[in-house]
Amino acid sequence: MNNIRKPLKIDGFFVLPESKALPLLEGINNAKKNIDISVFHIGSKQIGDCLIRALERNVNIRIMVNFEFQYDKCESLLIKKFIDYINQNIRNSDLLSNINYFWSSPKFLFSKQRFILIDHKNNDNDFQFTEGITKCFILTGDLLSNNNMYTKEETSFYSKRDFQILLYSPRNKHLIESIYKSFSADLNNAPYLLSQIEDSFPLIWSNGMLDAETKDWTVNLAKNNFSSKKFLSQGNAFEEILTLINNSTQKLIITTKGISSIVILKALSSALKRGVTIIILADKKNTVSFKNLYLLCSLGAEIFLISQDSVFQQNAEYIICDHELALIGTISLTDESLFENKELSVLTDSLILINTLYSTFYKDLQHLEVYSMKIKTLEDIIESKINKVDYEQLEFLEE
Repeated sequence: MNNIRKPLKIDGFFVLPESKALPLLEGINNAKKNIDISVFHIGSKQIGDCLIRALERNVNIRIMVNFEFQYDKCESLLIKKFIDYINQNIRNSDLLSNINYFWSSPKFLFSKQRFILIDHKNNDNDFQFTEGITKCFILTGDLLSNNNMYTKEETSFYSKRDFQILLYSPRNKHLIESIYKSFSADLNNAPYLLSQIEDSFPLIWSNGMLDAETKDWTVNLAKNNFSSKKFLSQGNAFEEILTLINNSTQKLIITTKGISSIVILKALSSALKRGVTIIILADKKNTVSFKNLYLLCSLGAEIFLISQDSVFQQNAEYIICDHELALIGTISLTDESLFENKELSVLTDSLILINTLYSTFYKDLQHLEVYSMKIKTLEDIIESKINKVDYEQLEFLEE
């Protein structure tokens, strides 16, 4: 682990649905001046009620959601209903001027970074840290109910398996400022430069396909004979995740929606060959990376899939490495997430967080509708009914 820089010292860590998101709700309810929210999606009566109370305390609020939803009739309607709910339930309509809604920057395929900043700026919108007041919640899931938020049957936004990380201490002031700079850059449709991202380590960013005028970090997979594709990114996610996997010596526990990055796949296969135990919990509803999961399974990885019929939903993306480090947030092991989206994870060595993730992982395996993927040989892969098996991938995994 010597090549990995100093990880994050968290100030709070909360498991959903068990914590019922009470610290987050309390943080919003105690906001005094301003709240900035960046999420993929929003649509929760609980959150709406908290924001209405904040507006009635003269708190200024800005909400940024995924740019692509404006072109999706169903998703944009849900966001409109959330806005209408606030407009119709606030007692003083003059206060609605204190809340503004924004689409995320169109520079990214999807904007999946999720965080809430509280009392973090002055009246000129310059960053201002106030000890004991300023807070930042980094989320793995959205503020979105499972059901219609306007009926009594609403399922709370925290009903899924998610986690929330809290930063508020002076030691994390520069990280909160870095997240605010990223938020401000997105509002202005401006790039958040790689140098700024490196300064904010251990925040791990994927930062999208930016304009060629910026100093893009280029990852050319053709150099490794995996693809002729060229990805442009201002983020540090690919490099840091690859380093984490390559430095593993004992065990990797991974929850992810998918593994489509061939470079990451090869790093995981190399880890298996040097004796690292790899256990992966994935969602059966996402079939994009089935082939790659089978390939890893053939090399000895333990793969568990959440049943399509399970009411449980796993939003969080995390990796526990050798019970010493954990990467947690929204970034998955797919090319889309690593190179085309705007996403945020953190790298931490917090034993409280790691132990909690570890126990939660095994608790979920015991109580969820999951099944184990069991394939022992490459012949089994070929004989199984998987479409378009990539024999070149089979060859490099055998090397």
